[in-house]
Amino acid sequence: DAPPSPYARLPASAEASLRAPVYALSRSAAGVQLGFETDSRAVAARWRTVGHSTAEVTVPLLLCGGADLYVYDGGGAAPRWQWLGDAMNVTVEGGEVAKNGTSYQLPIVSLPADGGTRAYLLNLPMYTEVLSFELGVLPGSSIAPLGSSAATPAGAVSAARPVVWYGTSITQGAAASRPGAAHTNAVSRGLGVEVYNYGFSGHGFMETSVGEYLAQINASVYVIDCLHNMNATLVTSNAEPLVRQLRAKRPETPIVLAEGPPYGRSWRGDIDGSRHNQLQRRAALRAAYERLQAAGVKGLHYGVPGDELFSGLPGAEAVAWQPTVAGTHPTDLGMAAMAASWIKTLPTVAPELAKAADTLQ
Repeated sequence: DAPPSPYARLPASAEASLRAPVYALSRSAAGVQLGFETDSRAVAARWRTVGHSTAEVTVPLLLCGGADLYVYDGGGAAPRWQWLGDAMNVTVEGGEVAKNGTSYQLPIVSLPADGGTRAYLLNLPMYTEVLSFELGVLPGSSIAPLGSSAATPAGAVSAARPVVWYGTSITQGAAASRPGAAHTNAVSRGLGVEVYNYGFSGHGFMETSVGEYLAQINASVYVIDCLHNMNATLVTSNAEPLVRQLRAKRPETPIVLAEGPPYGRSWRGDIDGSRHNQLQRRAALRAAYERLQAAGVKGLHYGVPGDELFSGLPGAEAVAWQPTVAGTHPTDLGMAAMAASWIKTLPTVAPELAKAADTLQ
């Protein structure tokens, strides 16, 4: 079943069963990554998008419709993916998206001519639909999919099945400055595994209509991270049916229920009621988890407590950093802390996510 556009996250047939806003959001390329290996000393890209025409307070322009590129640096004591470049070249007509889409270009980035093949990872836009994409290397250079050669760096990619992450605007990337800074993409790099991103801004409601498509994926683990879009009543009504649906279709796949991060303003108490509502939602999720456990549902896990997701930040109290935009959506700093927490947690739930050289593709 083909998607409505090359990099949409759900098939065109999903339009008949999903709520209209969810289907519309699914057409964005959130979490889509292009991994490749090349010996080219320069890499460039260009693409066309349609969707958001301007940035919002929680959706920076580069996150919305731009892309960024990482290269795997295998040297030194700590091999890792390193940021290499991103795109900010935008053409918008009259303040609106042009009918043929907005054009973007990743400027040519160069590396020293050492004659070797390097691994790259390009993160596509998180909040726009990608209509077309072109990747360029120097004439005479080789290019192949990431993980397809014996030269693939150990640690860059593993044979583990993908992580499936269902959530809200935070899962969709808000408010990272660029796609690669979103915590799901950081988790992907940190564990060497694909993360299938099903973040639907404002519409992560733990719906079985979405679960129908999640269950079709042979995942290493499902992360259900919808709490920020829900109230306690909705959590009570929707959490258990979704878990039971996934468990019926995928009896062995671990499922993690996540609380989501704290509000940046929680340090001041509950002046506007947001902290009270958040605690109610968390209590409802915990209660659903305990009912499912008591009913004998296997492989169900409760994720990192929400108030601990920023605990990796320096300082006596992580909340003092207020790593959010508008009090809700994590900044790059908040995203990095969340990613670090999940990179530690997920391999304990799904051991196949622990990277090992002998599991490389």
